[in-house]
Amino acid sequence: MIRDKNKINDLAQDISNKADEYINKLDNEDMKNDLKRMISYYTIFKNAPVLILIYGSGYENDAYNMQKYLGEDEEKLQKLLFPTAPIQNVSAAMENLLLATSNMGYGTCWMTGPIFAVDVIENHIDFKKEGYELIAMTPLGVPIGDKIIQPMRKPLEEVVTYL
Repeated sequence: MIRDKNKINDLAQDISNKADEYINKLDNEDMKNDLKRMISYYTIFKNAPVLILIYGSGYENDAYNMQKYLGEDEEKLQKLLFPTAPIQNVSAAMENLLLATSNMGYGTCWMTGPIFAVDVIENHIDFKKEGYELIAMTPLGVPIGDKIIQPMRKPLEEVVTYL
């Protein structure tokens, strides 16, 4: 958790600088335009009094251990690790955090976009813990108004498959 307003603002600027660096390197105009369009969302936390960074670590599960013991190939083993922690655990914890803080009148925003600059973020906050990776972050503060600002959502048909 970062509570230092200057550190939060500096981090937002560092992420913006990293985006500019990528924009200058990209020769794909669509990618370049997407990043330009999204950077204001990736740094929207800059005015928050608190920024919470969520880290998680993976762990082997019983199915992984059993199939590794039986000699399954690495590709299959990796697929067994994908749906487990940290994503499920972090998602449950993050949802609880967002719901609890909203109930108390605070505003938050589940953010993964800024993680494109994970090296900049980790250098800025000077945090390293063996086996843990930055998974998400959320600003925390009192909302300025009732207007909710968010990027356009993809159509449901693009993100849901019915079987």
